[in-house]
Amino acid sequence: MSEQLPPTSPDAPAYRPHRPAKPVGEVEPHHTGDGTYDPADMYFTADPPEEPPFAAQPPEPRLDRASALVAALILTALLAMAGWTTAALALTRDPAPARATARPSATAVAPARSAVPPAPSLAEVPCGPAATLARRHGLTGVQSLPAATLDGSEAEPRLKLRCSLSSEQFDLSVDLLRSPDPEAVAEFFEFHRGSAVDGTGGTALPGVGDRAFVTEDGATAGGRATVGVDVTGNHRAMSIVGTTSGGYATADARALLVAMAEAYLTAR
Repeated sequence: MSEQLPPTSPDAPAYRPHRPAKPVGEVEPHHTGDGTYDPADMYFTADPPEEPPFAAQPPEPRLDRASALVAALILTALLAMAGWTTAALALTRDPAPARATARPSATAVAPARSAVPPAPSLAEVPCGPAATLARRHGLTGVQSLPAATLDGSEAEPRLKLRCSLSSEQFDLSVDLLRSPDPEAVAEFFEFHRGSAVDGTGGTALPGVGDRAFVTEDGATAGGRATVGVDVTGNHRAMSIVGTTSGGYATADARALLVAMAEAYLTAR
């Protein structure tokens, strides 16, 4: 007797007959891995007509070591090319804007003047040169008494000063006239020259003004000696007279007075 097949439609999947199930009493146990027998049914029904077969799962993608190395090399090359491109652009860029910003501004503020004050003049410090040289030559206990008058016009100022200086070794006085009038300077010089120590017989001092004389009092009393220096030149006339004491050598006193005369001739 032949088996009747069920009618099929064009949309129905191909019919696959089921394998007939074996009766339960005829199930044969099969050997398992632990040495026992499993009486479970060894028959199954695969791919029933009403259920499609399970799709196979694709393997998970994995990146092997060679592919990772190649990718790293490619990335490194791309980064290097980017750096070279940036450097090339920097070298070819026009540096004119940078130079323009480095130029000083046309409206820059002028540098401030020096904060160092100018040196005081003889009218402000009449005893400045005398006191400075006295200490430089080793005099101690130096004290000074200045006096100065400044008159005349602004274009032709006339300065007349007197400085009295005392120390433990040397006492002296300085008289100076600075004037643009040469006749007034000559008159001042002759007056002090005639009243200087001994008045005559002075020794000329070349290189110190137009007329420079130094005189010494030959008469000494108690270890004291008087030295005078008279100078005229540079529209100035001056007379310095000093008396030594305490064993101060006459030669040292003379050198000190000559140095003072030169300082007063050049001071402003």
